Amino acid sequence: MDIKTIIAVLNSESFPFPLEEIERIMDAELEKDPAEMDDELVDLCMDVLEKGYVKQKQNREQTEKKHRRIKLRRVLVAAAIIALIIVIAVPIAAAYTRGEVSDKIVQFYSDYFHINLREGDTNANHYSDENSDLIQELQKRGVSDVILPSDLLNYDYSKDIFIQEGDNYTSATITIEDSESKIHGGIVITQYDEIISSATGAGQVSPEFNRIEQININGLDVIIFGNEDKVAMRYLDNNTDYYITLDNCDIYKAVEIANSLK
Repeated sequence: MDIKTIIAVLNSESFPFPLEEIERIMDAELEKDPAEMDDELVDLCMDVLEKGYVKQKQNREQTEKKHRRIKLRRVLVAAAIIALIIVIAVPIAAAYTRGEVSDKIVQFYSDYFHINLREGDTNANHYSDENSDLIQELQKRGVSDVILPSDLLNYDYSKDIFIQEGDNYTSATITIEDSESKIHGGIVITQYDEIISSATGAGQVSPEFNRIEQININGLDVIIFGNEDKVAMRYLDNNTDYYITLDNCDIYKAVEIANSLK
């Protein structure tokens, strides 16, 4: 996926990137030589992150310090993001509707809930059919041993799969859509090195999601959460973290889709 395509996707609301993915995109751009950086992409990432954190009203207790030799303007951009994460905190009372959810995996707070998938089952019994077009496309890009809900493997997907590589991870982002149901969204698969595997599968979920469910299938604990507008599901297989977002889909349909993770 080239820079123009990434910018077009970020400008579109049809596929909301997880904020962590947008941070990775911006970080990768900031690491480039100043002459090679794309100012528009950096500015757009900052804008999307600002809107995202304002909407989510999240607190982060710790923020990684960034030490990069870049122009002052880029340093200020990164500093602004860090400051934004720290200072935006407007507590609200969240009313959650939930099914049987393990208190080892999910902890509820007044204005968010926290997920730690490492406290659940994280070893898939088997992986997705390698005859699937999407699975083959991912394998071509170096992403193997993938397990996705079989229902989603029947969706249309963009072959402009965005691959990002860092020192300790490889991430693949795929946009998907079902022409019949009009459900659309995206899949983010992040495979981490064992050296940082203990940090995977954890994170806060904002109060915009007020419904949460949990299922156990194929050796994995899957957390599904959503609201009236969109749903998401997250699960962890060893050192591979999965984050799936679906628009035009309710929580019941999302649970049905998650149950096809066979």
